[in-house]
Amino acid sequence: MISAIKCLFQACVTLFMVTGGVVSLSHAQTPSPQEVNFQLMQDFGDRFYDTREVPGNVLRSVEFYKKALKIHPKSGDIAWKIARSLCGIDRHTTIPETRIEWLEQGISFAEQAVEWAPANIRSHFWLGACYAEYGSAAGLWKAWHYIYPVRREMRLVLEKDPKFAGAYHVLGAWYFTVPFWMGGSRDKGIELLYQAVAYQPDYTPHFIRLAQYLLQEKRTSAAIQILKQVLQVEQPYHPALASEDFEYARELLSLHQQSSTP
Repeated sequence: MISAIKCLFQACVTLFMVTGGVVSLSHAQTPSPQEVNFQLMQDFGDRFYDTREVPGNVLRSVEFYKKALKIHPKSGDIAWKIARSLCGIDRHTTIPETRIEWLEQGISFAEQAVEWAPANIRSHFWLGACYAEYGSAAGLWKAWHYIYPVRREMRLVLEKDPKFAGAYHVLGAWYFTVPFWMGGSRDKGIELLYQAVAYQPDYTPHFIRLAQYLLQEKRTSAAIQILKQVLQVEQPYHPALASEDFEYARELLSLHQQSSTP
């Protein structure tokens, strides 16, 4: 752990010197020590989040983002990054009660991000995503008051950026899982996930969720096609996480291709 932090520190210092420090000296004023420290803490957080497949790294990213937030107490960018990390804590390896606590914190930081940076669509996206994950973790009836805010935030994101694939993903999951008498529609949910795949074809989770929903709707042939497509992604957005999706896709293909064989 100590050696990893030393490597990160050296990398961040090198990055600063190459892209910021040396150049800025030749043009304008030298960044203050406070600004240098802020950037370093944010870079540490980013690097730990980018390697979130390593156990413990998501929470380490939160630690460094919080240190950056102490330097700039109303940074909307840092607040939504904290919300992003807390929203993404692995549901399979975290005690449900603990995960709900993390998600409650994530909602709080995302709400602050929206307050501090209302024009930033990522603030709105991660607020809606935290609401959605909280509903998934706590159950529909415990999180009923977050149901419509999820849809509201995703629609706001898509109004500003119609190609924001993550919003189609979250909105698709919303329509698929919310009961029809509350506005849900499984067909519309699947349609939105197809759009997520179209706008971000290198992000494997879009394919996996779409395939799962198609299988639930007994649309096996369409699901098999999607699973074959995800295995053809050559340069995934997040290679380490994609490897898990590839393995899962192969398992589903093996199971459902056999079951669909006459």
